[in-house]
Parts: sequence; C-alpha cells; structure tokens
Amino acid sequence: MSEEKKVCREIVTVGLPLPNLLEYTADVSRETRECLNNMKHFSKKHGVETHEIRARSINVAANHSSLVEKMIGDWILIVGSDHSFSPETLVNLLDATQAPPYPKILGTICNYRVAPYRWTNGVADESGERFFPLVPYYNVDPAIMSSGEIQEVDVVGSGVTLYHRSVFDTVPYPHFTYEPRRPSMLEIEEVLRDWDGDERFDEMLERLSGKIGEDDRYACDDTPGISYHLSDADAIRLKEKAKGLRRLLAKFRRPSSIGMDFQICLKARDYGIKSYLHWGVQTHHLTLEHTTPLRYVQWVESDRKNWKGEVMSRNDLTFESIAVVRKLEEDANRKRKEWEEEVRKYREEEKNEADSEGIGVDDSGRQGERIVVTQDERPSAETTEQDAKIEDH
Repeated sequence: MSEEKKVCREIVTVGLPLPNLLEYTADVSRETRECLNNMKHFSKKHGVETHEIRARSINVAANHSSLVEKMIGDWILIVGSDHSFSPETLVNLLDATQAPPYPKILGTICNYRVAPYRWTNGVADESGERFFPLVPYYNVDPAIMSSGEIQEVDVVGSGVTLYHRSVFDTVPYPHFTYEPRRPSMLEIEEVLRDWDGDERFDEMLERLSGKIGEDDRYACDDTPGISYHLSDADAIRLKEKAKGLRRLLAKFRRPSSIGMDFQICLKARDYGIKSYLHWGVQTHHLTLEHTTPLRYVQWVESDRKNWKGEVMSRNDLTFESIAVVRKLEEDANRKRKEWEEEVRKYREEEKNEADSEGIGVDDSGRQGERIVVTQDERPSAETTEQDAKIEDH
C-alpha cells in the first residue's frame, strides 16, 4: 500500500539574525537550535515546510533587512538566537493568521531578560509618543495567557515573530531601522497637500502670493502695513497647515531611538497594518536561567506597590489618572473580598457535609479520605508517657 502523499500547506522562511558575538558566530544557541529542529519536524508533519536563512553582523537592523530580502514564501518567522519555544509554535501562529482579524504581524509572548521581566511588546499612551508593555490586571487579564487568543498591540518585539510579505511590500524601504521615530511619509504628504489633496502646499502659497495687492484686500493683523487678499476660510486653513508643519518639525527633533522591531510595527501601522500578540504561544528568553513570561506576572503580584508603579508610569500624574488607579484598586479589592467570601462559604458547606458523613476536609477545601478514629486507635496516656521518655533519651 502506497503512503499517503503529504500536501505542502505553506513554505515559511525561518530567519536567524545572528549577533556578531563569539558565542553565536556560526549558529544560534544550543537550546534555540534544539527548539528549531523540533519545530521544523512538527511543522513538516502538519504540511508546513521551512526554509532557514541566516544573517550575521554587528548591525541587528541590517540583519533583519537582509533576511527579508532573501525570504521565500509569503511568511518569515524571525527567531532570535537566545530564545526557546515549543514545537507547535509556527503551526499555531499560522493557524491564527487564517481567522479574523487575519494578522500580518503576529508575535509570541516573550519577556526581557532582566528583572522585572516585562513583556517585549508595547501599547501607546494617549499622546501616541510613548510605549509601555502590557500590565497584568490593568490592560490585560493574565487568564487570557492560556486562552490562545490574540490581542492587538502597537508594537511587538521580533524575538519570535511572524511577518507576512505584504508588510514589506507596503512599508517603504528601509524596513528595519534603529533611529528616533520619524514622521511617516503619509503624514508628510498630507501636510504638504492642501485640504482637497489636489494641490501641493507650495503651489497653494504661490497662488495666494499672486493675490497680494493694494486694492480690495484684507489687512493682516500680525504685521501692520502688509495685507493679503485671502478669504476667511483660507486663513483658517493656512493656520492649520502651520500647525501641521510645526508638528512635523517637532517629530524630526525626537531625541530617543526606537528599536528596529518596534519601528517596523509603527511604520506598518501608518499604512493600516496592525500588530498582534498570540497569548497561546509563549517564548522563553535565555540567560543564566530560563526566564518565562510568567515571571513578570509573579513580580506584579508579589507586591501591590509594584503593580501601582507600573500603572502610574504609563500615565501623567494628574488627579484624573490617580482617581482611575484608585478606582481600579477599590474594584480589585472588592472582587477579592467577594471571592474570599465565596470560598469561605464553600469550605464551610463542604466541612458541614463532611462532618455529617465522617469525611475530612483539608484547608484547601478538598475532601480527604473518611476519618474514623476509634477508642482503640487513640494513644493512651501510658503510651504517650513511654514515647516521651524514649525521646528524652
């Protein structure tokens, strides 16, 4: 009987950006290589072929760009050299891309290698200029981590992340850069076009400059002696254009750089391509010990001050933001008390039922075996005295 022919569902490029370090000169870490081999074997059994390529230099952004240029197929999975993951990682990520919202950038849950092990993702504040990792019990429920759902974020690290080819076909080159966040080309073009999009801003200024005259003109309040023939609507629109130009100038003066993995997410967002996290796929970051995404949850839960500090660092210190945090704490404490009261009532009911049936219940509320102590099983006073003498000797 001939074997059943396996149909290739996808060809996915696995890109390995290797740092220019002695320990990773030829390949990824031993743990990562073992995970890669297991993932390739598992993926092939599920109809997914993989094509591995490498790029090595001291410029991490250049490594990523080189991998994208050499990718085969519609997807590329970027895998860092110091990560470990489960064999089904690639298959689970691909499955999630086949359902709404059909993500084109999909990352795994990964943490930084240093305490407190925050997650390598980010959501923007109200200004859209600062990015912070998700915080348990604030903008994500830790219970979702075992649900296998995906969640939209603004940026995601490229440690173990899946990208679709359309991202790089849409975002102008260079795709991966390490630099301060610049205004997008779309925003620049929007500011330099007029309100209808039919005329460039410089062309509009030339047209308006031709209307400067001595007669039938509107006085300019800011500069005495100079007058322009402008309608009230044009004057308002020009003021809006001036604001846009000042906004662009301020963005070009941003001092802080953003990582190349965050940059590609922000560039893609400008073109309507959103980034997502897959809560069902976790990645461990390798250091002297395996650090898991749960370490951050444990750190937040270990002290209420840790949680409050993480939340407050994401908001301006205003009366409104402080009131929001206090409200969250009050709601959490109320829910915790309600839960504890339910547990207490449940344990009392279980204990009463167990007492009536002669069944013991431990502190966790779990029923133990039937406990029946007869008179013969109880230690006598004489036996207890003899045991005490033996212990003294």
